[in-house]
Amino acid sequence: AGWIDAADLQTAGRADPLGTLTAVLGNSPPVVALSDLPIRLLVADDELTLEGRVVDDVGLKDVFVFVNGRKSGYQALTGGHTEGSFRFTVPLKEGENSILVRGWDDQDLIGSLKLGVYRQAATAAASPPDSATATP
Repeated sequence: AGWIDAADLQTAGRADPLGTLTAVLGNSPPVVALSDLPIRLLVADDELTLEGRVVDDVGLKDVFVFVNGRKSGYQALTGGHTEGSFRFTVPLKEGENSILVRGWDDQDLIGSLKLGVYRQAATAAASPPDSATATP
């Protein structure tokens, strides 16, 4: 429906907010999940840290993150592991930002997670309302 202010977020009280991720079908693409972010987010900071996990039925190759269509992070997940974690700090421009996290597996199948993050203008987040700056 609308954007959620980052200060209003909290986990649901579970020790592991992701629960257990399980690859269901053989030959399926990786499953990408974030630890504690909703699909839409309103922030004032110029960067955002994304943490999560990738799970696959065969073996993981790597994870990429793209912000507004540009590669912003990469992590190799070699060694035949079927589960891996990631942490990326990505830059945000003012206004709407499109973030895409992609996991590749050993069969070159791709799993993706897309989220929107809206960064408030620095002046809107830092300046007091007009009535607070008025002089008598």
